[in-house]
Amino acid sequence: MSHDDGYYISKRSLLLIIFVLNVLSFNATNSDNMPCKCISESKSKCKLTCLDGTNKTDTNHNIERREIDYEEVEIIDERKCNSKSLQNIMLQNMAGQTAKQAKTKIMRAAEALLGGYFNVICASGDFSYITTTSLYCLQSLGNINCYAFLTGNTRPRLK
Repeated sequence: MSHDDGYYISKRSLLLIIFVLNVLSFNATNSDNMPCKCISESKSKCKLTCLDGTNKTDTNHNIERREIDYEEVEIIDERKCNSKSLQNIMLQNMAGQTAKQAKTKIMRAAEALLGGYFNVICASGDFSYITTTSLYCLQSLGNINCYAFLTGNTRPRLK
């Protein structure tokens, strides 16, 4: 895969950006001098003593930060797929199938589970195709490559 198109951001860079923004956000909103007003502000910001309905304030906020397991963060390459749901449907219906079987199963499952009308192209090997769509996914499994996308058709279904 070539990454010289200017849009590629490495997983490590993306995680670093998220971490920096998280730290900046935490520092901007966390102040020991800010009283918690349970009646006027969100009760979830206050400790449990404020949640009893009284107008008590508690400035001793203990914030516990959870660690992020960066290995479990899944990043979807939006140039290939913009829907995790469609990607899962494709993987489930490609497993153990021929290209011909997979395309039919993917189309039926996507239309049933996601709604709308889908076109699906599957091949053993490479293919080239271009679409204009709002929902799409290019997925490979074994030697099968499939591309599924939502069409703009609004034709009525046959009864």
